[in-house]
Amino acid sequence: MKDITLDEIIDKFEDSSLSELDVSYKDLHVICKRYASASTNNETSVTYTAPQIKENKEETSCKVEDKDKYKTINSPLVGTFYTAPSPDSPAFVKQGDKIAKGDTLCILEAMKMMNELTAEDDYTIVEILSPEGALVEYDQPLFKVKCL
Repeated sequence: MKDITLDEIIDKFEDSSLSELDVSYKDLHVICKRYASASTNNETSVTYTAPQIKENKEETSCKVEDKDKYKTINSPLVGTFYTAPSPDSPAFVKQGDKIAKGDTLCILEAMKMMNELTAEDDYTIVEILSPEGALVEYDQPLFKVKCL
């Protein structure tokens, strides 16, 4: 079986007539959805439900002994960082918020696709490390969090 990149999956999805595609491979879970809106022809949304949570470049999850340690949630891709779904909407999260596993943290726009980054565990947002509308790099820390 040939390995396929995320860009190839997205390109094939956009060229298809599918309205939704759900792909899981190892620790990555990607959901592509197509929807029509009044202001645009067709838009595609991609959701990453296995964000990169790293401390000292090693993947970790919250454990009992980690309750007093800070972790970072890093960008899984290169893109533009948005804290809200639209300019006039409230932010998904703000400093001090307690968030649950699966909550949306931000949107990363890449190649005109809106990619939701979701929480992999329960956290408190200690600090948002990227400014609104900034270009972020792969593996760049976006949030400083504390395990609940």
